[in-house]
Amino acid sequence: MAPSTEFLNTLIPLFAPLGAITWRKMFGGAGLYCDGFFFALVADEAIYLKADDQNQAWYEERGSEPFIFDDGEKPMPMKYWLAPDTILTDPPTALEWGAVGLGAAKRKPPSTKKKRLKQGEG
Repeated sequence: MAPSTEFLNTLIPLFAPLGAITWRKMFGGAGLYCDGFFFALVADEAIYLKADDQNQAWYEERGSEPFIFDDGEKPMPMKYWLAPDTILTDPPTALEWGAVGLGAAKRKPPSTKKKRLKQGEG
């Protein structure tokens, strides 16, 4: 089930101390962005924060689990790790977890893929 617009809008002030927070629905879930960096994935009403080689152990030490994408063929763990439910009611915890995810998003090199123009553009 996709996260509700109402739920997504509650996340904006929660993470706002990190920067300008926006969201965009995609793939049955939503992406959270901070200053244009994709730092969290929202599936149903669970929040998964960006991981990389530098912070994955941090998530593991806290008992987090990766988001598993299941296309019906082969479940695949993604580089987004589950935040505890307490972040919704504990702003310091939300900022701590959000900052860890944002750090990974900022370390990711920019995509080298060229955007395809839709017919009639360009």
